[in-house]
Amino acid sequence: MGRFAVVCCVLAAAMAACFFEPAKPGGASGHDAGLDAAADAAPPCVTSCNSNGSLHVDCPGGSATDVTCGWGCVGSDSAHCGYILPAGGAAGSGDLDPLGGSVVVVTSSIDTDTGAITGVRGSGTGVIDGIDFRIVGNAAVFRFPSVTLGGAIQVTGSHALVIAAAGAITVSGTLDLTGSCTDTAPGPGGFSGGGPGSDAAGSGGGAGGTANASAGGAGGGNGGAGGPGGSKNAAAAVGGSAWGDPQVFTLVGGGGGGGGATSTGGVGGGGGGAIQLVSATSITITGGGINAGGCGGKKTTGNDPGGGGGAGGTIVLEAPVVTTDGYLAVNGGGGAAGDSAATSGANGRSDRTPAAGGTNSNVPGAYGGSGAAGGISDGASGGSGVTSNGGGAGAIGRIRITTLNGTFGGSGSWSPATSDGTTAHVYPAAVQ
Repeated sequence: MGRFAVVCCVLAAAMAACFFEPAKPGGASGHDAGLDAAADAAPPCVTSCNSNGSLHVDCPGGSATDVTCGWGCVGSDSAHCGYILPAGGAAGSGDLDPLGGSVVVVTSSIDTDTGAITGVRGSGTGVIDGIDFRIVGNAAVFRFPSVTLGGAIQVTGSHALVIAAAGAITVSGTLDLTGSCTDTAPGPGGFSGGGPGSDAAGSGGGAGGTANASAGGAGGGNGGAGGPGGSKNAAAAVGGSAWGDPQVFTLVGGGGGGGGATSTGGVGGGGGGAIQLVSATSITITGGGINAGGCGGKKTTGNDPGGGGGAGGTIVLEAPVVTTDGYLAVNGGGGAAGDSAATSGANGRSDRTPAAGGTNSNVPGAYGGSGAAGGISDGASGGSGVTSNGGGAGAIGRIRITTLNGTFGGSGSWSPATSDGTTAHVYPAAVQ
């Protein structure tokens, strides 16, 4: 059948209705599946696009059929239901093919390393309990028929999370991709913070403070730059630079914060995780939302500088229709204050309020920077000029939305956000 792949063939005694679309790259399986042998021996169906964007299918010996196309109808000769190539580099268009089964309800933890979903799916790759799972580079790709994400869902593991479905994806609970924020640990798909006096790992990692400067660690970068660490005697530790792209060609989380100077300086907070929801039907956030904020820098265990905060991670939503009445947040973590009476920086919040930097009642000038949030892209600097200085804060992360027409509905809270509360990175789908 050349460049065509069979999508559906329904045979009955009185009619045969088949429709085709171009073979699509990627995905958990191929698109022929050996189903086109009978069609190769029969005259092909004739397809065309209706004015309402549905596909009209007329097969020899059978009645005409109209098929609803989520991404619209494409072409004149050999018309077909459109499809997209998902952003991020992990999911393929084949992940949006029907899987079979009913709506899956997830209310607990998702492990991106093993594929286990508490109470829903066991560990292992392939289709288990009706849900497909595989690892693609830095990302874990779960494929559902349709899914409702309710309750308080903690996403664990080292891989970014991709949830793909031919049917609707509904978020009625909360998805937390901040991670445990224990020591230097990042969220799923994010980068770790730096140890005492050490740079954070990966792209956008904040620099560690140098001992002769009694310097705090710098904040991590992602959609903006991390805040410099505080310093007294020499150059401050440099915050992680803004990196990546608004289109999110690679699905990855935020850079970690650098560690405060000396062997007992505060460690850097990990970067926020990364998540992608992609549906061939719709994505609806009815309440709750998604938080992929960076972790706060950690306080020192002695009279030493504080660690830098991790940058916010990445959220990608792609569906013909997206409605968001909950929150989407990729805020930076706060930097830790310096000296023995210090407090750690706060983790990135789920609203537009900056994460608080750490404080020190004995040495007020050793404060940590506040994390980027709302319309602020860069993390704030740590306090400078004292013996043990504060850590810089983490930068804002990235949010990308793709819909059929480049608009979305709902009145949810976004961070990063413009003054009217909407994200700037909303794109119309490139339908093929």
